[in-house]
Amino acid sequence: MTPNEFRKIFCIEALSIAGRPIAATFLLAAVAVWYMLKMSYLEVEVFAAVFRYILTKCVIINKKQVGKGDVVMRILIAEDEVELARGLKFLLEKHKFTVDIVHDGGDALDYFHNVEYDAVVLDIMMPKLNGLKVLGHIRKEKSNVPVMMLTAKAEIEDRVAGLLAGADDYLSKPFSTREFIARVKALVRRNLGYTGNVISVGNTELDCNRYELTCGVQALRLNNKEYQLLDLFMRHPCFVFSTEHLMDKVWGQDSDAGVDVVWTYIGYIRRKLKSLGADIEIRTVRGAGYSLEEKKC
Repeated sequence: MTPNEFRKIFCIEALSIAGRPIAATFLLAAVAVWYMLKMSYLEVEVFAAVFRYILTKCVIINKKQVGKGDVVMRILIAEDEVELARGLKFLLEKHKFTVDIVHDGGDALDYFHNVEYDAVVLDIMMPKLNGLKVLGHIRKEKSNVPVMMLTAKAEIEDRVAGLLAGADDYLSKPFSTREFIARVKALVRRNLGYTGNVISVGNTELDCNRYELTCGVQALRLNNKEYQLLDLFMRHPCFVFSTEHLMDKVWGQDSDAGVDVVWTYIGYIRRKLKSLGADIEIRTVRGAGYSLEEKKC
């Protein structure tokens, strides 16, 4: 195998895992192994396949701890058009969802088996396994997670095939972003049932529709991350969340942000609670994490 051939494979693998926090470590390991063993082209391809599998498992390993009771909805998007997938992720995150994206059917099933999702968006035409086959695996496992099929195909036969395979909705490209968001929200509502959207702890209320924090007659609007963090805390008062759990639940394992961002946003929330005169506060539990509790008299 020539150096140019190896560089090509190396670059492909680097791009395929771009943005994952542990990617650099494994890339360096790949280079070291190649130089030590002088692997052949075939051996490098085998190593690359194992390399991708290990990375997928490492990225999602901590997500097994995510609980069902949290109102922050987690969506899986499987779309082989990288820019479209990133755009949909950005769009959904603006609407308070937590989003994981993958670009082939194999990774979609890996993520699905290790994370509890509130909805799944599947492109039909994907490498390894197409969307219909992924959907078939999901339904064979007796999962009722709502699934939306996303494709450039608009023929009636394709829509019927998707719906018969167990899809809950079907959206043809190109589509409006407003329609996409509305359909995803409808899927999640049908799955969980539509319940009250105001959470109360102490003298403080969080409006989950308006993303407002209210205490008496005063109210403050929260930004995306503030809302997701406070929603998590207020649904689990007195529960101690580790920094790692908060990072995973609100920012996701694929985020480039450092763990310091958790402390920063908790500081923002503390200041807002104080300015409203709230009788609740986020306390630091040394060596463990953070907990929302009512102030002691």
